[in-house]
This record gives sequence, structure tokens and C-alpha cells, in this order.
Amino acid sequence: MSPGERTRVNLAKIALNKINILIVDEITNHLDKEALDLIYELISTYEGTIISISHNRKYNEILNPTLTLDITNGFVKRH
Repeated sequence: MSPGERTRVNLAKIALNKINILIVDEITNHLDKEALDLIYELISTYEGTIISISHNRKYNEILNPTLTLDITNGFVKRH
């Protein structure tokens, strides 16, 4: 399976189970528009805790975090 297909399968597992914490690293990589739209929908309605690493601006905006750590030039900034 391609990385995108594996991500879709894992998202389906998450959607079917009552998981209350997600730890994801670059979850939006290697996905087509349909899969990205699904992730955006799942994230916007998810009620648990998400620990996430992402460079995807749209994903980060939808995530609407209560705490952000920005690592730039080796320095950590808390927002």
C-alpha cells in the first residue's frame, strides 16, 4: 500500500474506535484532495486531545490548537 493508502486505513480505524488522544506526525503528507478533506472534517469534529506535527497551514488552522510550540532556528516559542 502507498503511504496515502496506509493513512486512509489508519484514519478509518480511528473513526471507528473511541480513541481520545491522537499523536500524529505530518498526517497530511502523501494524500490526495479527497483524503485531505476527510482529515479536515475529522479534525474539526474530533473531541479528544491531539498532539500533532504539521507544516500544512490549512490543517493547523482547522486544528485550532490551545497550545502551539513553534520551533524556529533551534528555539522553541510557546503560543
